[in-house]
Amino acid sequence: MPSFSLQPVTDADFEVGRPFTHRFTVRTSRSADEVFRELHGSRPLHWCTGLKRVTWKTGKPFGVGTEREVRAANGLLGQERYFLWDEATRVTAFTVESANIPLLRRFGERYTVTPLSDGGCEFLWEFVVEPKVPGPLQGLVLGLVRRLDLARLEKDTRAYFPA
Repeated sequence: MPSFSLQPVTDADFEVGRPFTHRFTVRTSRSADEVFRELHGSRPLHWCTGLKRVTWKTGKPFGVGTEREVRAANGLLGQERYFLWDEATRVTAFTVESANIPLLRRFGERYTVTPLSDGGCEFLWEFVVEPKVPGPLQGLVLGLVRRLDLARLEKDTRAYFPA
């Protein structure tokens, strides 16, 4: 299977107002510890219908350098590496290092889980998605990714983590 390298995403790429970012927040009655464990457990993101399989490639304990593989329902197969892992603040982020489809220049995600005073938490899921197409087409491709793929992840996540 072919593999195409992507350029790395860094923590600074997730700043509000940066190009190619998308984010959504889910408030849930579940505790921050429970949500963090769910995101990094043996079946991460199992509630996302757009994903077929997420497999950890490195063993526990997880941390910076942890690798996993994601197979999406649309056929995309990505190899990810975590560059941020802070269990104290419940923030993790990864960059996709390679994919089997040459559609993306960069792709990464950051999860931030913040406890709330009522015992629940807020889960902020952020994405950097930079298509590998000429400038005028980037907006079109990014719009399609947001409307089809990222909207589906958001819908599934809101349904899985009740308010």
